[in-house]
Amino acid sequence: MLHDLRLMAHADGITVGLAWVVTLLWLAVRGIPWWLRSPVERWLLPGIFAVALLLRAALPWGPLNFVDGERLEGLWGLSRTLPETFLSVPLLLSALRAVGVGAAALLRWAGPVIGACAVLATYLAARGLGLRRGGALLAAAVVCAWPAHLHYSSALSFSVEGMVFWLGAFALAAEGGAGAPWRPAALAALTVLGVYARPEYRLLVVPLAALVLGPGWTWKQRGVLAALLAVGLAPYLRYLIPDEGSIQRSGHSAGFVPHTLTDASMTPVWWLYAAPLGLLVPTRVRWNARLALSLSVALLGLSYWVMASEANPRWGQWRYYVALVPAIALAAACFGEWLTGLAPEGRARQGASWLLVAIALAPLPFYLPMLRRPEDLSVEFAYLRSSAPRVLGARRDVLILANRGHQGLSSIAIEGNPSMALATAFGPIAWPYACDRASGGALAVRDLERVVAQCPETIDPARTLVYLGLSREEPRLAGLRARFELVPVEEVERSVALTSTMISRQCPGDPTGFTLDGPWGPPCRVRLGWYRLAPR
Repeated sequence: MLHDLRLMAHADGITVGLAWVVTLLWLAVRGIPWWLRSPVERWLLPGIFAVALLLRAALPWGPLNFVDGERLEGLWGLSRTLPETFLSVPLLLSALRAVGVGAAALLRWAGPVIGACAVLATYLAARGLGLRRGGALLAAAVVCAWPAHLHYSSALSFSVEGMVFWLGAFALAAEGGAGAPWRPAALAALTVLGVYARPEYRLLVVPLAALVLGPGWTWKQRGVLAALLAVGLAPYLRYLIPDEGSIQRSGHSAGFVPHTLTDASMTPVWWLYAAPLGLLVPTRVRWNARLALSLSVALLGLSYWVMASEANPRWGQWRYYVALVPAIALAAACFGEWLTGLAPEGRARQGASWLLVAIALAPLPFYLPMLRRPEDLSVEFAYLRSSAPRVLGARRDVLILANRGHQGLSSIAIEGNPSMALATAFGPIAWPYACDRASGGALAVRDLERVVAQCPETIDPARTLVYLGLSREEPRLAGLRARFELVPVEEVERSVALTSTMISRQCPGDPTGFTLDGPWGPPCRVRLGWYRLAPR
């Protein structure tokens, strides 16, 4: 199983691996955080983490977005490939996988645990930026109950995980350089992890610089930090030169952003308008911290406006703007702290703080039914995990429809969801695109069309089953049906919420783009099933 750790053999893997080591050493060696000095926060922070984790664990689990699933396929496939500019989270998960943690456990719990860490990190960042305990608790509550943040941290999504590193970096940078050289080293490690979390997150180096150049840092400490970052991010320089044609306007933001700003049925829009007010009113938060929050939203927001592409028709669940939620919550908490400051000191002010926290959590009962709706990808994932061991029996050859490797088809790997589900039920799978039925997995999951066209003689009806799911397309089965009759072994219908028009081909919608359906629209009926082959 240590084969997974060979992912660290290239320069990027070594850099990110060392960043993880330094971060964990910082937590272990210097890891009695300042907040433990407060008796209240000794129980408050574990409570915040527990509530955030329980909320996320209570939601249905399974893949929510096909793209992040592709980026994590080394956890359940045999390819062991990782995208280098998204390396931070997959490398940690691969290391856990190498020491025996199962893919199913990682997919089930890594998302909720890291999502809860994001809520906790928001509180710590708020305290580091200068907010009082009440304001920090409000910021954490806003992130904890934000529907899209809940939704995407119920599973693995880099829009959530990547921001944990930056929240930790902002908290350290805002506190200053006391404790050097460990604090600059920890900040450098968190920054490297943040840069390698998602490509656009490298923009957050700019607001981080606004914090480091503010009070609390000496020029010697800044020099140490700059030297560590120069070494740590040197392998990343080759990604700063874009490939030809890689920068292009997607146009999707024009559909998502107006609804995100106005539709309270899926987004607590009032915090979006409280945030800029919080950056203007007088609070204890220093000018450079306000600048850092403003730059974070502006730089990421502009990046997503220009280039973000999305095939999720549920506009309030736009996965990109989830990265903006912590900064919005921190800025809104500044406004909340200013409001509570208008109340007399003592019980009245404390009551006002708790009232704002209650307002942040109050919409949860309204949003939870929407968050718990069965969604297409997670429903198919659950069905395959439960049905495959029962239906397959001794058979070890599965044919599915696939897009990868086919000219003229979408680049979206429609085979990713079935492959992930089967691997979490049986262990790593072989995915040979050719006809050689290669390589030692628990199952041979093969491309139906290519097998029929190139090597139909390798199909053994006694050992082979066909799975047809969300991407069932009858014209693509013509070659198979000319040779075999598909006899249902098990076939079910499920009512699902459409979240991916590019994979759920049984639902109405444009498979080449996205549609703007609301959260409460009618569900889609999909047919999922296993079929044996009867020669004609």
